[in-house]
Amino acid sequence: SKADASSVVDDSSADDSSVEDSSVDDSSVEDSSVEDSSVEDSSVDDSSIVDSSAADSSKPDVGNTTFPTIDGIEFGSTYDTAERRYSTLVNNLAAGNFTMDMTHTEDGMTVSIYVTANKNSYYLDMNMGISITMLTTGNKSYYLDNEGKKYYEVPKSEDDDLYDELIEDFIDEDVRYVSTCKATVDGKDYVTERYLDDDGEDVYFMFDGDNIAGVIAYEDNIGAYMYLSAFVSAKTDSSKLSLPSSYTAMTDQEFTDWYSSLWG
Repeated sequence: SKADASSVVDDSSADDSSVEDSSVDDSSVEDSSVEDSSVEDSSVDDSSIVDSSAADSSKPDVGNTTFPTIDGIEFGSTYDTAERRYSTLVNNLAAGNFTMDMTHTEDGMTVSIYVTANKNSYYLDMNMGISITMLTTGNKSYYLDNEGKKYYEVPKSEDDDLYDELIEDFIDEDVRYVSTCKATVDGKDYVTERYLDDDGEDVYFMFDGDNIAGVIAYEDNIGAYMYLSAFVSAKTDSSKLSLPSSYTAMTDQEFTDWYSSLWG
């Protein structure tokens, strides 16, 4: 989820004396303003513009130095730099190597996701009240029971979309760079880059070296900015991308019993 950069409604049309004088003294302008109801209605009656301003007033304006207010995060002022760490990371990810490790708590539920991948294989460990581990390598996919050291093969096509969605949550090549600043979390400083997408939604990527160490984005469902501690790197832990030789295959019944037990 990403942040929303709102437009700010300018009420100066009501106070701008130059516009007022024009409507009084220039008869051609006066006639136009009286007869063209669509113009008059747009300036007075378009409640959607006013409503948008009121709803999104907490969001920073595009191009200014206002930062979101988040407990535990302190922002420094913006500064000029030619470096674009996010763009560099996206370019490096084109090689197919990717590792992400994040933990997020919302509404009392903690969700943790770890994924590491190359062009041909990926390993996914996800805990959202239950723990599920999957491995796709070559043309095969497996559920892994790490505690029992067992695996169960499933059709690869069932898992491809999940991996793509995880990548897309963090990587968007169509964003526009806005500014760079410093953000401090728990006494540690991070180079932080702000980007906007085509919809005007903004997101802050916090970097530790070449890797993403955190993300700040606006969550529409709660109406506020949220900080997500997340490690994203253009490197792969290849040790996780092969089926462990000590694991044995489950039968269909063993898999059914094991998978059912995960859900209680």
